[in-house]
Amino acid sequence: SAGLRIDPDSSPMFSASYEFDAVAIRFMKTMPFLTNAAGFSSIANNRMVVALDSGTVLSDHGGLLGLSGTVLTIVDTRKIPADAVLDLRSQGSTTGLLSLLNRQPFAVMDRANLPVTLTTGRAETTGQIRWPLMPRPPRALIGFEIETELADVRSETLVPGRVVSAPLLLVATDPHGVTIE
Repeated sequence: SAGLRIDPDSSPMFSASYEFDAVAIRFMKTMPFLTNAAGFSSIANNRMVVALDSGTVLSDHGGLLGLSGTVLTIVDTRKIPADAVLDLRSQGSTTGLLSLLNRQPFAVMDRANLPVTLTTGRAETTGQIRWPLMPRPPRALIGFEIETELADVRSETLVPGRVVSAPLLLVATDPHGVTIE
């Protein structure tokens, strides 16, 4: 649907929205495609929003991650470059999640000198990634804070020579590093 409001005392206002189903979307140039995506998109008041009801990403290691509940917002479509905000929600294996976080520009596991196969278990993630929509934005312009709840975690790598396991862990990731509690 679409609408146009013209008022003699103000600027014209345009809005549009649509639903999508069974599509492939690349949400970031360095990330794999989101497939089987379903949700809606809207543009209103110079703001664009794409919200996912369902969709999966195939990670380099660890299989599929679900991205239901993820929302991409272009804050002001008039601004060049526009600012993008990804409110991330994901569900899947710990290896799959760490594999995606290790892609550029984040390289979280490489910077921590840890393998993406650090743990086995399940991961439920919430977080936010912010960046300007421009080719190869400088790392300094990319912000992210991500929290992941890990269930049934097991690692033979985290502490050399020991098996570490926990029914529940919280992992926090930001540009300064990784914290595990």
